[in-house]
Amino acid sequence: MVAYTTTYSFAKPTVGDDEDVWGGYLNGNFDTLESLLKGTTALTAINVTGNITVGGNVDGRDIAADGTKLDGIESGATADQTKADIDALNIDADTVDSLHASSFLRSDQSDTMTGDLTVSENLKADGGNLIIGDDAYSTSTSYVGMKTSFMSNTTDYMIISGTNDGNTYVSAKSGSDVHIRGGGNNSVYSLTVYPDQWPTVGNSAHSIWHSGNDGSGSGLDADLLDGYHASESSTGSTLAARNSSGDLYMRYGISAYLSMSHTTYQRDSDTTFYSSGDNYIRKNNATGFKNSLGLGTGDSPSFAGLNINGNLNAADNIYIAGSLYHEGDTDTFLSFGTNSVAIGAGGSQEITVTPTGVQLGDTGNGYFQPVSGNYGSIQIDGGAHTGWEGYSIGGRAVFMHNNSTTTGIYNDVDNEWLLNCTHNGETYLYYNGTYKFNTNSTGANIQGDLNAVDNIYVADNIYHEGDTDTRINFGTNHINFYAGGTEILEVWNTGTYNYNVYYEDYDALSGTSVTVNCDTAQAFSLTMTGNTTFTFNSVTNAWSTGFVLELTGNGGTVTWPTSVDWAGGTAPDAPASGETDIYVFWTRDGGTTWYGVLSVDAAA
Repeated sequence: MVAYTTTYSFAKPTVGDDEDVWGGYLNGNFDTLESLLKGTTALTAINVTGNITVGGNVDGRDIAADGTKLDGIESGATADQTKADIDALNIDADTVDSLHASSFLRSDQSDTMTGDLTVSENLKADGGNLIIGDDAYSTSTSYVGMKTSFMSNTTDYMIISGTNDGNTYVSAKSGSDVHIRGGGNNSVYSLTVYPDQWPTVGNSAHSIWHSGNDGSGSGLDADLLDGYHASESSTGSTLAARNSSGDLYMRYGISAYLSMSHTTYQRDSDTTFYSSGDNYIRKNNATGFKNSLGLGTGDSPSFAGLNINGNLNAADNIYIAGSLYHEGDTDTFLSFGTNSVAIGAGGSQEITVTPTGVQLGDTGNGYFQPVSGNYGSIQIDGGAHTGWEGYSIGGRAVFMHNNSTTTGIYNDVDNEWLLNCTHNGETYLYYNGTYKFNTNSTGANIQGDLNAVDNIYVADNIYHEGDTDTRINFGTNHINFYAGGTEILEVWNTGTYNYNVYYEDYDALSGTSVTVNCDTAQAFSLTMTGNTTFTFNSVTNAWSTGFVLELTGNGGTVTWPTSVDWAGGTAPDAPASGETDIYVFWTRDGGTTWYGVLSVDAAA
């Protein structure tokens, strides 16, 4: 029984095992060693008595370079020094990042700086002074914000955007007023806001209107309303108000053309006009006002002309004597005639509707009508062009009928048929103006090749055109082949091949470099004329293929293909001069291996 080492299970072959067993043990041991050396299997421990030299990195570290750093560490050095340890060294750093301590601002006492100070957040002065600019005034004054040099007093101010000309700034006095000045006389503020008072512009106080004090009683005098003054003339005024129903109510209505001789005039029970000779009309309701104008529901007003600036809504019919025109476009219209409606666009009458149907374009075209036959959704009748009626698509393709017995699809670009059908008769399919398929009373004719991407099903026979006695006949589980009226071959589902005359094809060979072609024959003969080399052609794989060779010698040698395995393992001698030998060859793997045998030696 094989033994194994303790740590890594190396096999220790038993003395006396054969070489195959030893070989298996050695292969396994080498695999284990390779796994250990590659690091796939972890080493349990390594004991080294000498030096270790490493040509590369260890765990990604350069041992040689890192070892030099370790050599520079003093004996007893630690990495956990405390502050006390560092303070005990009494190190006095002269600079920080090459800057002396004198270059830094002090936070524990007053200090100055000569460069710019940029603050990204807030700048605060808690309990002290924040002075920006020239401090020309008493520092005893407490400033909040910014103070500029042009201020002439020492009271509590915050100055924003001050300029040294004293004319442009915003100043805010703590607990008091706010001044806004923009150029000009520096003795008068542009805008001053006092606590609990109206602001002043210049030296005068003025009101400011806002959402809190706007409305009735605010004192605001609006000069215009939507661009119109209150004194605007009646033709341009928009001050008359309508109620929620759209009615306009007013006390008086005046017209320069009204002249009433009666103080009171009553048209009907709904309308009463009052007048005192002052040309004012007074009415009592909307219905009466409409009735007074002859526009009541019982009236039939007549107008010589009527322009409407807006929509026309009719609760009942609208009667038109002639046409409806698009405003400003008199050649686009809807025209009415006796039992006809026409639609025109751009001066061209494109649609005409009559009791016959709907006609498109000019009067030479047919009508769209309801279907009069048993099938379809819409029909066209009349308006034949060149004797044909139908549907044209963009003037390129037409589905049409000749009002007799012919229907088809026509290529109106190249002027040729695509499909032509005779009612209860033949049908033709065309390619480039030439028919390729024709149905008739006996079946169908194909003018050209028939290409099928799937199966073709035949009931009985396939005939050679013009040669009806040469055909392929199909029966149940068999196929019969006929040539010239004679059955030559039968193929059955049993895989057998039955010939009317049984024979094998034979080819006579010649030359000294000879190819045996099994695709043309199964029997061959050669009379040698010198030293001869044979080549066998490749044959179909997975087919059993063989042939017989009759070889007559002339005293020369024969070289056979290396793919031939001979009976007994050795190729036979070439036939002697004048001697004839018979050879048989067979393969089942496409000629990769041929099996050869000398069947007849010295037949003559």
